[in-house]
Amino acid sequence: MSLLFSIEEAPNTDSSKPHQQRFTRPLKRTGIDVQIPSKWDDLPLVSEDQHDSAFVEILAKSGKSPNSPIPLIARYSKPRPWSLEELDACVRAHEQGIPVALMSAALNRNPQDIIYRLLDVCHASEKVFHEVGLGCSQWTPEIKALAKDLFDAGLTAWRIGALFGVDFEGVEKALFAGRTDYGHSKRNPFAICTDHKQQINRETLQHSRTSLQALDAFAGEGRFAALIEDLFPTASQVCIEQNPDTFERAQNTRSWASQTRWILDNNIQVMKQLAATGEQFDIVDLDPFVSCREQIDLTWSLLKNASSLFVTFGGEYRRSFIRTNRQAIRRRYGFYDTALSNSEYLEIVPSFFLGWLSSQASKHGFVFEVERCVRYPNNCRFWLRMNRREPLTCQAWLTEHVAPELNGFRWRDLRIPRFSELRAKAPKNTRAKKPEVCSTDTPQLVFEL
Repeated sequence: MSLLFSIEEAPNTDSSKPHQQRFTRPLKRTGIDVQIPSKWDDLPLVSEDQHDSAFVEILAKSGKSPNSPIPLIARYSKPRPWSLEELDACVRAHEQGIPVALMSAALNRNPQDIIYRLLDVCHASEKVFHEVGLGCSQWTPEIKALAKDLFDAGLTAWRIGALFGVDFEGVEKALFAGRTDYGHSKRNPFAICTDHKQQINRETLQHSRTSLQALDAFAGEGRFAALIEDLFPTASQVCIEQNPDTFERAQNTRSWASQTRWILDNNIQVMKQLAATGEQFDIVDLDPFVSCREQIDLTWSLLKNASSLFVTFGGEYRRSFIRTNRQAIRRRYGFYDTALSNSEYLEIVPSFFLGWLSSQASKHGFVFEVERCVRYPNNCRFWLRMNRREPLTCQAWLTEHVAPELNGFRWRDLRIPRFSELRAKAPKNTRAKKPEVCSTDTPQLVFEL
């Protein structure tokens, strides 16, 4: 499957909010001509003696030769200065629509570094930045397993992408999300955030009625479903998962109760079927990897009065500051502003997501209280208490809490703490003392709730 994409970032034309140049040191010319080929097959391969022997051995065990356009060396290699010729070559390649991954392989440079330099150039020259994806046709199950072995041995994700000719961002997602540890001695950051979400799920659910019905529209491997079963043994659940491999793993995690119904299907189709049969739930959990915009539209008829809606502003939040992604946010939630800096945009966009959600809730006869909310590095999570009200009451509630701004709706005075603010900091001199953990299957970190 080829997964091509294009991301654009328009120049910042508002002089009151100038673009902050990431690189200010002037580059020098070296007199060395730099050319970036337009095709992957035209990249020259480096000699085997430039690779770390550990990676060569891993490839050899799988019957692969170390045919790579860049040296396969362990993290983290010493950075080398950029030349003006290299930057000029990247600008020309960008204008020709050459993928950043190909530029990275040609120059033996981190693609994220190339992107940042091109963004600086585009802003300075008032041009539009286009990031063209290389695609994922080479990312087979065999290559993915081999990539995991290389990654665990210390080869960085972008070098793995260059080795196999796939986009580095896809490699990062596949490898980091699949790790049970991170950096050998650290926890996977995705898993840490998930653990924290689960702790707040537990804290919030403890106040729920003992006999309830729950809908988990993005059930994954069943962590939320397992929590429901543990807290409420008589609860009935509908758990939807579209990916067959993930679904199979979920079935093998535990012996599920008879009233927990797992469905392998598209959650939009299942939610439509549930609505058609008049089913309603005390708890609806929407925890997507990217977006749940379409699922939210189908949620209102599935919520009981005095119910709970747990909703995640997913991966669309993480990259929403990029200009084309800002346009996607506008299509989904109305909010649009090209003048805000990246950091300013990420600070304010959760308020507009919640504001849009409020407008939809009011339109469908609901008001809500924000019980908890957290801004994680890759998403924002909201725990909401929903109540049905008359139309006039809903409109008054919306007017009180939401202000129309910038083509969207902004929730007034949203207090959404960062995850880093909630993580409990261990004292420096208490390494030998282990924190108490919850009685779950996996080790837990300590968080402030």
